[in-house]
Amino acid sequence: MSRTAEMSPILSSNHVRLATHPIFVAEKHADGTPIVTLRREGNTIREIQIRCPCGELIVLDCQYEAA
Repeated sequence: MSRTAEMSPILSSNHVRLATHPIFVAEKHADGTPIVTLRREGNTIREIQIRCPCGELIVLDCQYEAA
């Protein structure tokens, strides 16, 4: 396989497998709101994860200045 074919966003039929049942790519809330998760170290929030109803994940790293 050439380097160009490896980087292509188009999959050939021999790289695709069909399933007989639905496959969910993201957990969704019934009302379509994003899921927000906080990662903490003690009382300090280190990371905020936001999962969109479409499945996209946004991660916000929290950095604090020394007091």
